[in-house]
Amino acid sequence: MYALKQDGDAYDKLFLGLNEKNRVWAESAPMVGFVIAKTRFTRNDKPNQHAWYDTGMAMSQLTLQATDMNLYVHQMAGIERDYLTEEYSIKAPFEIICGFVVGYFGSPEHLDGSLAEMEKSVQQRKKLSEIIHHCSWKQE
Repeated sequence: MYALKQDGDAYDKLFLGLNEKNRVWAESAPMVGFVIAKTRFTRNDKPNQHAWYDTGMAMSQLTLQATDMNLYVHQMAGIERDYLTEEYSIKAPFEIICGFVVGYFGSPEHLDGSLAEMEKSVQQRKKLSEIIHHCSWKQE
């Protein structure tokens, strides 16, 4: 589900689905959206155990396409699920996974305080050995 800034009130209504911190961060984004998974199959009402994988793959493809078009995608867990569920009458078997915005790369100097610092900070990634297990499973 998405809206473009040019959609006016529809964009504003959907944008409120981002939490307050993300609304500040994403205020200039020309597109806002939410990933929604269908958690049960229509044909037999059985659980769709691949719903999150499928939606993740769809977002990865959207991100790759946007990058090819010199656009940037920022996905966010900080969303207002209760607001979205009520405002858009989202009911089972559908579940809201995350929010995202699509836009152009901006300058951290346009952000305030902690958001600017967070955007400028060097991201620390886990070592592959911490998340990939060869021939075994290590659960911590």
